[in-house]
Amino acid sequence: MAAGGDGAHRGACAGCQRSLARSHGNLVNEDHFIDTLKKLKQFKSVTIIDLETSGLLNLGGEIIEIGAVKYRLSPKLALDGLFFQRINPPTREFDPIAMRVNGIDPASLAAAPPPEEVLPKFLAFINHSLIVAHRALFDAGFLNWYCDRYGYPRPQNPVLDTFRIGQQLYGEDVRLDGLLKRNHIRVPVSRHKSWVDCLTTSEVFFKMARWYTLAELNPRPFAEFDPSLYKPVR
Repeated sequence: MAAGGDGAHRGACAGCQRSLARSHGNLVNEDHFIDTLKKLKQFKSVTIIDLETSGLLNLGGEIIEIGAVKYRLSPKLALDGLFFQRINPPTREFDPIAMRVNGIDPASLAAAPPPEEVLPKFLAFINHSLIVAHRALFDAGFLNWYCDRYGYPRPQNPVLDTFRIGQQLYGEDVRLDGLLKRNHIRVPVSRHKSWVDCLTTSEVFFKMARWYTLAELNPRPFAEFDPSLYKPVR
């Protein structure tokens, strides 16, 4: 499902709507939120993205689910769209570890559209947003590889990585679950659904980004993320 503009929740499941509303309420009621917004005032929107895949790219993995939550930043923070879409990939070879993590098997994707149908819609959705992801090299790298594969220009959006921000803040590598715990953020429902991970990443991002200037956060162009460089965190 995908929705945008004023109909940010339209077509989304009831659980999505409740979690979106709760996440938005958490953000706007926190003192740190205003500090982070001031740093991002040059952007019209910020879009948090997350992928679920059938495995690692270098082992033949494919995108099987894309999630994104877009927030309009001015004149005040507002939900500006939800993108959630499962994808029927051109493979039936699924890594058992990936399936245990995300709970998605080939049979559940039979009725989903192919990647070449979903990719242009997703690229239109993210438009000129500031992009935020956890382990952005994984998500942006996968998407860049798909753009190359299906003949679309790589996005030029600036990208921030909550994994890198966490490294700066805590002086060590911290998984998303660890960042949630350190920042006292409760996961609304079970993780490893793309839209849920978008919500949790957004709360982590707005909470951690307040400690740095935009220059210190150092957004990188989306197109520069090279999928061949991704290494999983053990």
